[in-house]
Amino acid sequence: MDLYTGSSSYRMRDSRLSMSLDSSLSSRSTTSSWGGGRGSSMDLTYRDYFGPPKLTKFDEKMIELKFLKYEIKAHMKKINALKLKYRDWFSSKQQSFLDSVKLIQILAGKMVPNEISTLEHFKKVHRMACKFPRNGTPRDGGPAKMDEFMFFWNELCSLKIETDELYEKIGKYCDSITDLRQPAVKDRVDEMYKQLNIAFAEDFDFTCINNEKDNLFTYSISTYDHKYHGLVGYVPYLMTLSLRMFHYALKLHLEKE
Repeated sequence: MDLYTGSSSYRMRDSRLSMSLDSSLSSRSTTSSWGGGRGSSMDLTYRDYFGPPKLTKFDEKMIELKFLKYEIKAHMKKINALKLKYRDWFSSKQQSFLDSVKLIQILAGKMVPNEISTLEHFKKVHRMACKFPRNGTPRDGGPAKMDEFMFFWNELCSLKIETDELYEKIGKYCDSITDLRQPAVKDRVDEMYKQLNIAFAEDFDFTCINNEKDNLFTYSISTYDHKYHGLVGYVPYLMTLSLRMFHYALKLHLEKE
């Protein structure tokens, strides 16, 4: 084999190899473009063949109830957070708060209630404390200390608006379904909501409330201040009622038809 022939044979083999590579690359490109290759972005799924799953009316109501319970739990977290703040305030400032209330009662005499049994009574004492001119005595700090208590009341009233909205949603949901697994649960929620509304009235007598189980910390006030227990126990009592009502609401379950 001469030099010319050998060179020609080499060029022919090189040409054939190049054509083989081009053919292989072309084949891979075609396969990939049609979704046949591994990792292709054109892979078909179950949804591509059959479309999204079709939900029954029961499935839709189950999902709706699930999201409603998410809202309830989120609201309960807000109430619990406020309750923790109140507990911290109570542990550090309840005595100075009660001392400021008693001082205004002594100074104002018959112009304010001697016994504070409702929030309305407390507000009268609070307003009177704000009317006294500053004179450099401990009396000057009274309004600010009472403002701290009113802060919790106002925050609770804001949460009550959300509570009312959630209760309305619960009612609409229950009216939209045919059957609950335990209808008595909804009845209990209704009863507790009525009880909550009664207790939220500013003329509600909170001297009769009992918080031994859920709000034991409110009983740490001094023995000689026990007549003010209803006042300091009122806000946590309302929060406990709200939490109990929503605890029952979380027990709502849909009965499958």
